[in-house]
Formats: sequence, C-alpha cells, structure tokens
Amino acid sequence: MKTLLSIAILPSLLLDASPAHAGDLQELERLRGEVAQYDPNGDLAQVVWDLGTLSHSPRAAVAQEARFLRAHAVTDVLFYLELHRAPWLRTRISRAVGVPASQLADAVRSDLETLEGPFVSEARALEAAIGMLQSADLPRPGPADVRGSILLFGRLLPALRAGSQEALTRMLASIGRDPCDAGGACAAPYAGLTAGSRRALEGFAVVARALRVLSRPDLGDPLAALAFPRIEETSRLIRNLAMPAEMGESAWATLEADGPEGVPTPDVLVSIGPGEARVSSRPVFSIDAEGRLAVRPGAVPTYPAAEPVAGRGAMRRLADLVRAARGGSGSVGLFVDPAARASDLAEALGALSRSGSERVSLALRRPDGAIGFVPVRLAAPGRYPPSGRGAGSLRVVVTRVGYWLLGPGDPPLHLPLAGGPHGAHDAEALGRGLGARPTVSAAVASRGDLPVRPLLLAALALTRAGTNAPTLVVTP
Repeated sequence: MKTLLSIAILPSLLLDASPAHAGDLQELERLRGEVAQYDPNGDLAQVVWDLGTLSHSPRAAVAQEARFLRAHAVTDVLFYLELHRAPWLRTRISRAVGVPASQLADAVRSDLETLEGPFVSEARALEAAIGMLQSADLPRPGPADVRGSILLFGRLLPALRAGSQEALTRMLASIGRDPCDAGGACAAPYAGLTAGSRRALEGFAVVARALRVLSRPDLGDPLAALAFPRIEETSRLIRNLAMPAEMGESAWATLEADGPEGVPTPDVLVSIGPGEARVSSRPVFSIDAEGRLAVRPGAVPTYPAAEPVAGRGAMRRLADLVRAARGGSGSVGLFVDPAARASDLAEALGALSRSGSERVSLALRRPDGAIGFVPVRLAAPGRYPPSGRGAGSLRVVVTRVGYWLLGPGDPPLHLPLAGGPHGAHDAEALGRGLGARPTVSAAVASRGDLPVRPLLLAALALTRAGTNAPTLVVTP
C-alpha cells in the first residue's frame, strides 16, 4: 500500500476554498499530517475522533477523505497492537470510533464500503489487510507488503523471545511452500531435506524478505515508524535465529531398514565405510548480512574428503574433525556402510569417545528412501558396559555362526545362521528371541574381524524390542 504522503489531494478540494468550507479544509490538512506521520507521544484516539467528526462534513469530498483517513489510522492501530500489547489503546480507539473493541475491524470495513473515486483501490488494499489481521493464520506478506510484514513480525515475536525452536519451525512451515512439489530435482539449498524442513526453510525465506522490506532506509511508512522499537527487537532476534535442517535423503551408504521415527537429524554426520570415514556438519540456515537465507558456514566442509580409520594418528584426526564439527556440544549420526567391517566401526567409535560425543544415533535408510536415526550408546573400545541392573544387563553377541543371547537369570540362547553354515545372521529370529526377555537396557557386541551388518541389525532389533539406546561394543 502507498503511504498517505503519496495520495493525491482531491482536485475538487483545491478548487473549493469558500469561507463555508475553509475550516473543514484546514482541519483535513492538519489530520492528513497526523496520519501521514504518527506522533508516538501524541493522542491517536483524538486523531481518530477528529476524523470521525470531519467524516460528517457537508462537503462530500471532505467526508470521503476523512472516512478513508480514519479507516487508515484505525487499521494501523490494529496492526500496531499486534506488536504492542496495549489494551488501554484499544479501549480508547474503540471509544473514539464509538463501537466495542471487538467490533473495530468491522467498523473499518463499514467506512471502506462507502468510499468512492480515487480511494477505491486504497480501500481494497485496506480491506485485504483487515482480512489478514482477522485470520488466525500466520501471514505470508508479499515483496512490498509493509503491514503484512509487521503482522508477521508481531506473531513471531513471542516464539522468538521464548527461543522455542519447535514452535518456530512449526510456524514457519505453516507459511512455507515446498519448492520441490513440482516433481523436478530440488535445487539448493533444499536438496536432500525432508518436505517439512523444506517448507520451514521456505517460510524462513519469507521472513527474510519481510526483514528486507522493513529494513529499507527509504521506507517512509508511518506505521513502521510508530512500531520501530518492536520491529527492531524482532529484527535482531530473527538475524540471530539459526534453523537446523532435517535430512530426508543422503548419498552415503547405510543400513536399509525401517525403524522408529521421531529422532531429529543429529548435528554432526559421520559416514563409516570400508577403511575410511567422512565427517560433515548438519546444515544450519540463518539470515546473512544482506537479509537473505543462507547456509551457515560449518566447521567442516559439507562434502569432505575421506579420512582413513586405521593407521598412525587416524583416530586422533577423526576425533579432531568430530570435535570441531560439534563445537563442544551436539549429537552425532553414524552412517555405517553395511559392507564395512566391525573394526572400521570400532575405530570410529574410539574417535567419537575421544571427541566427547555422548549422543549418538545410527542412520537408517527407510523403504521410501528417507533417512531415520536410532539412538545408541558407546562403550569404551573393546569393553563391555557393567552387567547386572543397568546398562548391558542383556547382551547380544555376534559370532561367525550366528547370534548368542546372554542375560542374567536366563540360559544362553543360540540363534544359528539362517540357511545353514554359509547363510546370513537371522535378525527376525533374534527379534522373536528378544520378545520374552527384559530389554530396557542392553548391549550388542561383535569381533572386529566380522562384517558390521549383523551388529547393526542386532542394534535395530533391540531398539524395536524396547531398548533405550543399545550399547555398541566391538572387541578385538
């Protein structure tokens, strides 16, 4: 919407300077100035009252513009109240208009419906703004929409102040549009992310656009000037906001299986393959200095070169990479190539222990291609966790001839390879065997010279059976 300073004075008013109407014209000129640049220390209610009085002028053109100016001012007050919780102001404005506070928006609509001539297009824009205000949905303002941007800021401000990442992600996803809905390949920065994460990030881009609208030095909008303190606070919080993305897919090899949902994408991703490992930071988005959505620079590259997991100094280098990517905190997700050996995993687990990582999850590629994560715990390399009540009271041991189930109070249970001596480890039989045993805490162990796949399947079977983060152990 244009500011009032850009609205032309009706030509008929310029021609009518008769003494009978000179007072109304002078009053209209004064009130134009009041509405074109609100005085933060002035009396907005008095301005609204005076405009209401002038709207009954015998000169139709004066009455028309006074009704428009009053609708404009009351609409601005309603938007202002989205940023400033000031019930006293709402009460005073409603008294000036002569309606209950709950009917202010309807009173504005009534004024707008009577407007004709040069104010019609502006009246339609105000009606759209009132509709946006009355909707419970978060607005999605256009590239030059000042009021919509202010309303968006006002409705985001409580969640920004509370620092609620979950609430903010949900709100931003409600106005975001999935840029990959058309079925084509996703462009950066949305490639590889979940649909929900793409919508939230596109909503974040809308917020960035609103920030640019309200940060223009030549804005000249009276409402933005009046609401400047709250706009400035919201802008600062938005510029400091970081939005982690949720991974939807990855080219890294990992176990293909279904598993529990609800575990967010970890902050650091580690890929373990035969003899090598890669480390990457989870993509985190923020608004850059130019007010545009951008990926925050990570401590390690997004597509890093492979690091050896064996050999002199390899564990230390890997630990340093993970420590740098975690930044002293944060969770770690493990992509473990089923073609790797358990010894490759052992080296990586040792590096994670040295880096101080405690929250670790195994990555799974679900049947639909989406990536999920299953929490696990790390034991000291080559050592079992304490037995008895607590971590590791139940043990699943991977051997060349199948699985062994070991637990206090129960006889050992051997689950042979499916299909004979050259068959595969029977994860389904393991799941059935776990059904009658307490699995709240458990460990799964394997020798380092065995394939890693049976260990991964056992960890997943324990999770499905109710274990809260099974402990992984690799012995020499």
